Amino acid sequence: MSGPAGTPAPGLCTSRISAKAAFHLNNDSYTEIANNIIGAEDLPIDNGIILSNSDHANIHDNTIQGNSRFVFTPLLQVGQNQTGFGIVSTECLGTQSLGVSDAVTIKSNLFTNQLIAGIWLCSDGGGEHLIDGNTFRNNWRGIALKDVVNSTISNNTLTDEKSDGIIVYGASLRNTIQGNHVESHVAPAAAGIRIGWVADPVMPLSNNLSGNVLIRTTVGLHIFGARTTVVTNNQFKISGARTAILISPSTAPGDPGTQPYDTEITGNVIVFIGPCTAVVGCALRLSGTTVPVLATDNDWGLRRPADVEGVIWHQVDDPVLGLVTFVPFRNQAPGTAAPTPPPTNTPQPSGPTPGPSPGMMPTPTPGGESASATLANSGGFTTRIPLDPGCTPVAWPGASGLLVVDAVAGLTPTEAQRTAVVWRLDRDGWKAWGPGLPSTAPRGVFTLERGDRLQVCVGQRATWLIPTQVGGP
Repeated sequence: MSGPAGTPAPGLCTSRISAKAAFHLNNDSYTEIANNIIGAEDLPIDNGIILSNSDHANIHDNTIQGNSRFVFTPLLQVGQNQTGFGIVSTECLGTQSLGVSDAVTIKSNLFTNQLIAGIWLCSDGGGEHLIDGNTFRNNWRGIALKDVVNSTISNNTLTDEKSDGIIVYGASLRNTIQGNHVESHVAPAAAGIRIGWVADPVMPLSNNLSGNVLIRTTVGLHIFGARTTVVTNNQFKISGARTAILISPSTAPGDPGTQPYDTEITGNVIVFIGPCTAVVGCALRLSGTTVPVLATDNDWGLRRPADVEGVIWHQVDDPVLGLVTFVPFRNQAPGTAAPTPPPTNTPQPSGPTPGPSPGMMPTPTPGGESASATLANSGGFTTRIPLDPGCTPVAWPGASGLLVVDAVAGLTPTEAQRTAVVWRLDRDGWKAWGPGLPSTAPRGVFTLERGDRLQVCVGQRATWLIPTQVGGP
């Protein structure tokens, strides 16, 4: 264990890490940290508590406060983020200790103003943590768990985080998220709860969500390539251009290896009022997902199947997508029949993928703003940009803070996403991300800001639907 501000207690610390903390639990068991006020804007610390091979730690009834002096980064990548956490494990910081931290209890604490995340735990297959009854307010993220198993996130209140509330990603297995209240996460790409994430190519398996309440979030629940996710007895109350439940593959649209197989959404209240399109809105929206989704026995706040169909975006709206089965549902009016699904023999793309030939990286074309694509049907919640095969200059007209991976999901038809590359001109040159890049090409996920100078490269004629209003009041 370390003393205040990371000062080592003699003879106790046996590993070295670059980040400092108010408390460092190192190779300990059953340590209790309780009833402290840790950090503040005028008493800044790098991190509140760092765990290194700490087993059965009991952290409760503390106030852990962050500060704004650190540099924000959009992704939680092991070894890249070192500061700005309330509680973090050394595996996240990129340092290996004698073993992972297991069975940590984090209960009845207040986390506020953490620049990166209130809690970030990476356990390399360990876990059995309990995160219960905490309050998270005004952090960038609330709770993030990576490669964690058999852990429980329960009865927490998360409000006004600047990005996601709860993230479970990487090789996370058999975790339970239950009884949490998640409200007012309205940044352009924010999710109340996210299972799977672009920050790790390995997808979670067999995680369960039950009894959570999600209100006023840009996306209530995002299932991001995770498999066998069971969603039961939750309440989603979402309106406007927001989305109650979004289901997408992890990296490459249409790639069977990254599809969210065996998603089960049953027995929930999913109340949504607003538009339902390929890029914004909907009670349940599939984006690049080609596998079926089971969503029966839910209360949609509607009584006729045709009305429920109108708040779901799936194979009926885009034949490339998977089919959502939502009948029977609760409070269905007697005598109403389910809509007829499209034929099961819908033609699928075949043959070689269009676009750049293997090994050839599409490159942006020179040109000024006069070469920009023509905007059509602008206004409201989306902007529609027609794209011809090749690279088209675009001045980003959408919401600021949107991850490029989420922006690419707005390309239709869905096959166009497989060859897409988005280039952004920065001070040090062009940067690119997209499924159309060769596997050996450098790439990095970045956020888009209104007015960014882009080049959008696709292998076929396409339309780019861009969300211009996602969060908001």
